[in-house]
Amino acid sequence: MVLVFFSQVSHIFANPLFPSDNNPATKDWVDKQALIQYGEPKLPWKGMTQETEMAEERYVSYRWVMLALVWVIGICQSWVRIIPSPLAKPLMADLNMDHGMLMAALGAPMIVSIFLAIPGGILADKFGLKRMIIIAGIISGISGILRGYSTTYLQFFVFGIVSGFGLAIMMPNLAKLVREWFPPHQIAIASGIYGTATIGGMTLGFGFTYPIFGSNWRLAFYSISGLLLLGIVIWFFLAKERKREAEKHTIIQNVLQAARYPNVWMTAFFMFFSIGGLDIFIRLLPVALQTARSIDPITAGAIASVSTIGAIAGQLLVPFISDRIGIRKPFLIVCPVLGAIGLFLTWNLPFGLSTWVFSFLMGLLSAGGATPIISAVLIEQPGMPAEILGTAVGLRTAVSSAGMYLTGVLGGYIVDWTSGYDIPFLVAGIVALVSVIFGALVTETGPKARARVNP
Repeated sequence: MVLVFFSQVSHIFANPLFPSDNNPATKDWVDKQALIQYGEPKLPWKGMTQETEMAEERYVSYRWVMLALVWVIGICQSWVRIIPSPLAKPLMADLNMDHGMLMAALGAPMIVSIFLAIPGGILADKFGLKRMIIIAGIISGISGILRGYSTTYLQFFVFGIVSGFGLAIMMPNLAKLVREWFPPHQIAIASGIYGTATIGGMTLGFGFTYPIFGSNWRLAFYSISGLLLLGIVIWFFLAKERKREAEKHTIIQNVLQAARYPNVWMTAFFMFFSIGGLDIFIRLLPVALQTARSIDPITAGAIASVSTIGAIAGQLLVPFISDRIGIRKPFLIVCPVLGAIGLFLTWNLPFGLSTWVFSFLMGLLSAGGATPIISAVLIEQPGMPAEILGTAVGLRTAVSSAGMYLTGVLGGYIVDWTSGYDIPFLVAGIVALVSVIFGALVTETGPKARARVNP
């Protein structure tokens, strides 16, 4: 399978990067799959006047505006969450933290996501995108400002938990936006684009937080949280809501129905280990470089941001490649393996050019390569009704959030127990490799597989 994967990738650049309208894996496939995946379409333009049809076309094309709006909000939300990492040393000194406490504080938003991601997904299914993203953004922005006001570790930790309510509501709505606004042949691409928001916020956080704010972590929380709230105001005025069918099932029925699909569980546990392992490394890397390698804070943050820049490149490039060759599953096997190798080499080779190169490649292949594909697999799940997608994403988010929190805290305490970073980063690579097992068990949902099932 891996050899076939590489053989197909090797020919991809012989064709244009953007698929043409004559490509059977895109335009022709979309016409057939719209009926197969969603049933008989309820086209809003049937029986409408020409003026109404034109209005509907503008409304559908508005999907890129919607994606851009939520992308800006996502960047700010991610930046707020990552602030403790590049400013770890002054934060640890001011609030009397050790490494375990730092990682617990960084992962505090995940605690709520573990328990409320499923209800957050149900709310997304029930009340729609616009109002739920407004609620999520307000919670995240206000809790970020309150973290800046914290005078004790307990306050900082509790306000981090509060911010998790916003995260638990936001994540399922991103997948719903893609499903409701984008045609099937753009699902992987759109998933990659919104995925760059999370990674982009981390990139800005690692690369610019210290140069802009210095050691003043309070000002960083105030400023970026304020930008997040400004983004919500813009969303309030510009965002639109797609027409939705009335809710057909109860909350319990939605959960039980979503849990029936094996891909929901496979993608959830893939994210548990893949993001969990990566989280140990990325969040500890700046303070590790400063402490163990005597690297200055700006350079340490820049090296961490290089990995997230690689992830952004992967989020945009890998979905294009996946769509061109028509497969998803091999990326979920190859990318975590190569990403774990990149992680090992980034830390263990002597500091120099190789550190920057392998940091970029690790981000490109791990967070960048696998994340948009695993998101597309769930969104493309054959037979899954659109009205339970938010619930399914909530279920996946709950499991993956548990992985991020548990592995992150474990990695922090291993640093304290071993007084070093070699063993925690080795554990991070091993945890990330476990995701390959679940990637191999995912049911293929790419264009070629769907075309074989429904020729």
